[in-house]
Parts: sequence; C-alpha cells; structure tokens
Amino acid sequence: MVEPGKRTKKMRKIFYRTPGGETRTRYKRRKSKKKSCEICGRQIQGKRPGRAYSQKLCPSCLEEFLKAKARAEEGQPIPLKFRHLLKSEAE
Repeated sequence: MVEPGKRTKKMRKIFYRTPGGETRTRYKRRKSKKKSCEICGRQIQGKRPGRAYSQKLCPSCLEEFLKAKARAEEGQPIPLKFRHLLKSEAE
C-alpha cells in the first residue's frame, strides 16, 4: 500500500527499471507553476520580498496601481481592475 502522503496530486509517479529487470515506482513532488500577475496574467520574473505586492503584480501593473491608489486618496474614481486589491488591503 502507498503511504498516505504520496496519494496526492502533488506527487507524481516515476517508473524506473532495476538492473534485475523489475519495474519499480518512485514518487516525486511536482514542480509548482510560476507566479503570474493578477491583473494582466504576465509571468512574474524575480520576486523581491521587500517590494509591495511583489507576489501579486508585475512591475508595470504595480506602477499603475500605485498611481490609482494615490489618486483614490485625492477623491478620484478607482479603475475597476484595481478595486479587488484595495478591498483585500482594507481587511
């Protein structure tokens, strides 16, 4: 019987042959997908932990978001694509 920790979709089966001719199974953890921007969907390259929203937004969307956030403080309307980020920040 397979160990309970290996019965997940995160583990993949790798079949290999032994010198004696038997086929055995080895379990290996799957690689996770790379992070992508929440707004445009572009792949996020390097992650700087000190930068705000480094895990969520690409640099160009981050620049637009910060401008929209500053304008929102002055009373201008917020673009729809950024509203979900401001709601999660308030909580």
